[in-house]
Order: sequence, then C-alpha cells, then structure tokens
Amino acid sequence: MYYSTFKHSINQLALKIFICSLLSCSAYAEYQDPLDIAPIPSSIAKYALLLDIVTIPTRTVCVGERGIIIYSDNRGLSWLQADVPSSTHLNAVFFPDGKTGWAVGEDQVILKTNNGGQKWIHQYDARAGESKGSLLDVWFQDIQQGYAVGAFNTLLRTSDGGHTWENWQTHIDNDDEWHLFSIGAGSKGNIYIASESGLIFRSTDHGENFQALRTSHKGSFHGLIVQGNEAGSDSILAFGVGGVLMLSEDNGENWTQIETGTQAGLSSGVWLNERRALLSAADGAVVVVDLDTKLSKLSSSETGLPLSGIELLDKELIGIVGLGGIQIISVSSLGTQRK
Repeated sequence: MYYSTFKHSINQLALKIFICSLLSCSAYAEYQDPLDIAPIPSSIAKYALLLDIVTIPTRTVCVGERGIIIYSDNRGLSWLQADVPSSTHLNAVFFPDGKTGWAVGEDQVILKTNNGGQKWIHQYDARAGESKGSLLDVWFQDIQQGYAVGAFNTLLRTSDGGHTWENWQTHIDNDDEWHLFSIGAGSKGNIYIASESGLIFRSTDHGENFQALRTSHKGSFHGLIVQGNEAGSDSILAFGVGGVLMLSEDNGENWTQIETGTQAGLSSGVWLNERRALLSAADGAVVVVDLDTKLSKLSSSETGLPLSGIELLDKELIGIVGLGGIQIISVSSLGTQRK
C-alpha cells in the first residue's frame, strides 16, 4: 500500500514536472526579443514618448519608445509611422543627407534608412558586439563614416555606411569609462563628445583619437551643440544636469558658464542662428540663449511635460518632443520670459 501510494505520488510529480517543462518550452518558444519584433502600428504614435527629432530638407523625423519612428512632410500637420524592424527604445537619430539616416538606442540597436525615414533596416545590436551599454547618440560625417556613442564609454565607428561597426574605445582618453551622452562636429575635422564629470572629449583628427577637456562643471553634460566658422573656431554649448550650461568659443579650450534660470536638466539643443540657440528642459521649458549677451530666458511649452528633443522645422516653427509626443510651437512664442 505504501509502495503503491508512493509510486502514484511519484508519477503525479513526474507528470507535473513534464507538463511544466512543456509550458516552459512553449513560453520560451513564444518569447521574441524586442530586437526582432516590429513595433505595433498605431494611429496615436505621435503621442508616444519621443526622444529625438531631426529635420531633413523635405521631412521631419522623430524616434522614441518601443521602436516608434514617425515622419511628417507638412511641418508637423500630420504624421505617418515608419516601417521599423525592432521595437527597442530609440534614443537618437541623424541624417547626413536628405535620404540616408541612422537611429540608435537600447541594446545597442542601430537602424538605417535609405529613403528619408519611411523604411528602416537593422544593422547592428549588442548581440554582435563586445560592450553592452545603450547607445545614446549618433553622428555621421557623410554616408560612409560615422560614430555611435553610449553608456560605459561605448564608442563605435563605421567606415562603410554601417555595414560593419568597430569598437573604437581604445581611441578615446576615457579610462574611467564615463558615459558618452552626445556627439557633434564643428569645423576642420573637430568632433566633440559630451560626458560625465564635467568632461568634453575632442578629436582634432577627424575622429581618429579623442582627448579629454575638463570644464569647471563637476556633473554630467547630457548634450552639446557645435557651430563652426570658416576661421576654424568652434562655438560649443554643453548642457545637462541641474540646468547647467557652459559655453566655449575657442574649440573647447576655455569655458564660461551661462545662467539658465532653471534647475531642470537640459536635454537637447538647436541653433537659431550664429549667435542664438534653443535648449529643451526636463520641466517642459525652452531656454533661449544669446551668445553675445551671455543671457538666457525661459518659455513654457504648451503641456509643461518633460522634453527630450528640439529642432527647427523652418524659420517660423519649432518641433519639441518628449513625454506626450510631438509639439509644434512658433519661434515668436518664445519671446516672453517665463515667470
């Protein structure tokens, strides 16, 4: 009797284990990596969390959460969702010309488009690389040579339009492996990368090597924008945590702090002209910066939600993205200082 009951119990246990193993195998078989899943088409994609925005000659392109990419050909009046192969978060997008562009994001995903952002193909992700840090920004010199930067000193370079990506970490003076948040270029081959601990990394040899430049700021720079001139002197605005804004007008050799009037983190920027710039903030503000007066003023966006990206759509309109999607505002609406 004991043996029979024991045997029956063992058989029941074995059956349960077998069923659980089948369920586990089934669940495992059904699991798909977000890197391999296309985003779900949505009529409200423009209201998703969008993290970056860029304007090319005839189009505006935004990227964001769950692999969402949207584009507009009428200055933001209407938006279409792009054909994208992955549903991982996308943090940044860049176009060196009107057709060819790259988007980067979580899991080190790198996507490429050849038709202005309507359709994207997968080029690279962390499964193919040595490092695992998320990619936070991307910049291309032309349609062949470009760089992607990210967490834990992640620095990738391509010289063949993204067909292959090379780990470029040994070419940057960053032994502490500070995060690399943003990358931009000036004149005469100068390339700049915003980082932590008040550091800006600069290359003066077209990206072959990057040296550390230290500012008086001790925190993180989450972004930078660069504007070069024919004389080879780059103006750089570096910005980040706590509303900090630093200006250099001599290729990063010397830096001056500009008061922004906000303690919110500054996330992105765009040049209005040679001497004025706009910055987006985590409290929904837009900061207008004047390089001549070294002064700034604040204006509120319509929703007041955190902003992650800002771009000029034309001479009159600005696109800002963040939590809640895309907003279109006029340049003239930024003329009143926020109280």
